[in-house]
Amino acid sequence: MKTKKNFAELLGLTAFSVSGISMVVAIVLSVINLLFYKGTNQPLDSISVIGCLAFMMPFFMFQFLMPAGLLDRFGTEIPFWGKLTFYLVVFPFANIWMLAAADAAFHFLPNFHEAMAQGASRLIVQAMREQATSQAWAIIGITYVSMISAGLLFRGIFGKKKAKIA
Repeated sequence: MKTKKNFAELLGLTAFSVSGISMVVAIVLSVINLLFYKGTNQPLDSISVIGCLAFMMPFFMFQFLMPAGLLDRFGTEIPFWGKLTFYLVVFPFANIWMLAAADAAFHFLPNFHEAMAQGASRLIVQAMREQATSQAWAIIGITYVSMISAGLLFRGIFGKKKAKIA
């Protein structure tokens, strides 16, 4: 039992450290980029986006680990209200944050800001905004459901098998 408790503490410390360090890196590099380079330094901007991705990665991984029951195996006890908060607040926020950072890195959603800057008509900009919003919500919903479903499927396949007495 002591090994499980030590591993649970190590897992929590690692997740906290990754999130904390990467968020500090993202904030510091963003401030440096804005103050000294007026937001034009692409390497600092890219590293800042990677820091934002790394900040939410532990929460994104917990989205799989909690339904899979792996945190319970390590001896981590989370009360019902804590789990409810994770499922209804933290995990959707983690998905939104991950999508925003991934879009900042790879630009796969329609960018209506560029269309506005180029002088496109208001109707085209509005259509691009609605398309980007609907695609983003679809991606967030699919990610949320698939991560939790994968965790439950993992629990069902690799969960503890109960011995049947004939």
